Amino acid sequence: MRKLAVAFSGLAFAFYAAHGAMADTAAPSSPKMVRYLLAFTGDAVPDKSGKHLTVKESATLPSDVDSTVSGGQNSVIVNTLVTVGAKGTFSEKGTITFGGGTVMVQSAGPGRIGPSKIKGVNSGYVVWKVVGGTGVFVGASGFILSRFSEEKGGVNDGETALIYLK
Repeated sequence: MRKLAVAFSGLAFAFYAAHGAMADTAAPSSPKMVRYLLAFTGDAVPDKSGKHLTVKESATLPSDVDSTVSGGQNSVIVNTLVTVGAKGTFSEKGTITFGGGTVMVQSAGPGRIGPSKIKGVNSGYVVWKVVGGTGVFVGASGFILSRFSEEKGGVNDGETALIYLK
């Protein structure tokens, strides 16, 4: 397993790519895994009704990420549609695109958002379930935790993922 560091706003993030079994925790027949902790930035744009938001974010991958996942690209793109619920809840579905393929996600339960201690800044979280994929992610499964802040439509998102490859 390789651990790769990503720096963002003074915080350290790591990207793990494990191919085959993890040496001390999994049987040799275990599926391949992709683990990452990345920082994304982007925008959340509401539709005219205010009931949906289109979220577009990107993150930069370190240059030594496994080429099966990166596909030779240095960025990851998130495109999701948020449906606003009651009392600070929401659901979300969309895609996370690496150079090596796309992960399809949908919320595993209601996400939550609300005011933070900083005036004008909202914070929240959602857990996404991996429901499909393309390229290296065909047949993938797993979960991704998104923790984010939003200010005037700008989004800063820290994602932690554990994705099992077929």
